[in-house]
Amino acid sequence: MSTIKSVIVATVMLIGATGTTLADSSSSATPANEKNYISGGYLSTSGGRPIKSSNSAYTTPPATSDMGKNSAMSFFRKGLHNFPIYHESGSSLFPSDSGIAGLFDTFIGKLKTHGTFVHYFEKLQLAILYKLYDYLVNLYTNLNITFSKDIWDHLRMEEEYNLNTKTLIVNHLLALVSGQIDSFIAGSSKSLHKATRLFSGKRLLKHDYNSSFNIFVLQSEKEFVDAYTQPITKGYQKSVAAGQTTPDHVASSIQKAASNLNDFRVQSLDVLKAYHNFMQGYTGTLVSKSGTTEKNVFKQLAADVHKAVSGTTKPQRPGVFYYSQEALRAVELIPRLCDDITPDSKKIGWQKNVIDAAKNDTLIESKDGNIPGSPIAYMTVQDPNNPTKRIVKTDTQDPTSKLLLNMIVSNAVHVQEVLKEPDWLSSKEGTISFLRGCLGDYQQIVGLGILDPCLEGVLLSATGDPRAAQKMTKCKAYLQAQAPKPSGPSGPSGPSGPSGPSGPSGPSGPSGPDYSSGF
Repeated sequence: MSTIKSVIVATVMLIGATGTTLADSSSSATPANEKNYISGGYLSTSGGRPIKSSNSAYTTPPATSDMGKNSAMSFFRKGLHNFPIYHESGSSLFPSDSGIAGLFDTFIGKLKTHGTFVHYFEKLQLAILYKLYDYLVNLYTNLNITFSKDIWDHLRMEEEYNLNTKTLIVNHLLALVSGQIDSFIAGSSKSLHKATRLFSGKRLLKHDYNSSFNIFVLQSEKEFVDAYTQPITKGYQKSVAAGQTTPDHVASSIQKAASNLNDFRVQSLDVLKAYHNFMQGYTGTLVSKSGTTEKNVFKQLAADVHKAVSGTTKPQRPGVFYYSQEALRAVELIPRLCDDITPDSKKIGWQKNVIDAAKNDTLIESKDGNIPGSPIAYMTVQDPNNPTKRIVKTDTQDPTSKLLLNMIVSNAVHVQEVLKEPDWLSSKEGTISFLRGCLGDYQQIVGLGILDPCLEGVLLSATGDPRAAQKMTKCKAYLQAQAPKPSGPSGPSGPSGPSGPSGPSGPSGPSGPDYSSGF
């Protein structure tokens, strides 16, 4: 959380003793820093310094990455012999609800039948949790730097914006998600110290090379055959020439591999659908109505699960339930806090001081008085000539605009996006839906701009949603945009955008095309 504290400290220094004013005023300017190299929507260098983001900070040296690719390194591919799929029965976990217990048993039963999917499932879980974490940190930053030293102005902001209530909700959500990540990493690697888990987990996720989601992106055998026929034919040229095999046999092998991949995809999505059905029923108990009375049944169900899981020494795989005391407290408090948000509550936008800093290209002033040449804040918008790229431009009226803060941390400049209040936070229904997404019902966060189109495509495919095909089309364009270009600008690499599925193979067949920018 040190980065979060640095964000707050840096912005408080910007705001000064005058407090802050919420603003969505229109301004349009293209500051001098547009000349800096842009990567993934972020400035890559500024004032001669590399700029790091929450994504680029976890990039390893090229030689290390190459070694990982060559050895098909994977944090998730733990052998089922030594790390079997195991959970307490549904009746042990949910003694008071046989319906949810049955849904859970169905999910675990399908996963055991199709055990190799567990690697992908665990990677999917962690990838989504980190997407949620980054999103909530962006929102957390804006809420926690929005304040006023004038008590009457502060009270007015609370009345108009419900600032304190919304801040508490987001703080609890962030603690809930970060706690799940911590428990996930702790359960998978006992050797990692608690202080390094959040950092190490993202690095392990980013550099996984043997649990590719490409199998879900390649939606037909024809695409697979078209993609692999020529490379495989080349690979077998010597064998064909030596009479050890024939072109027809090679083609038949490719078709069989494509069929195997199709079967694997269908079975995997069936497991994911069973997981969705379980989580939909389970998290749906957060607000249960009995007449005019609302009751949070989930907190008791979660307490029962926590008791059952804590009472066994046998490792639970996959880790579906990560309930610390903080998590249980968040589950109880967030629905209550939602009741304090007034129907006419205004949305919390960007601060005028920060927008002005971006507009005027105000530079960071270090403690010793030296100016390193990095802007305090800047904005980016979608490039009108290339939808896959962003350019630096201060325009608060552009619907694609993003506001970012720079701060000096140690010897580097770190960038942090500042997120306006989203629609879901203004209502109890929206907040409960988001909470369900944080607890594992990932369908609830599809379409909120949190997940990339590839992850959304996988989730929608599992439920047979008609939007899945469109998402997969966007996914392929997204992956092409994320792929490294052979002739990019030189200099330190910039932060990557939200990444998509990575490269190597699916089961029983040649390895897939390299979409590997990681997550």
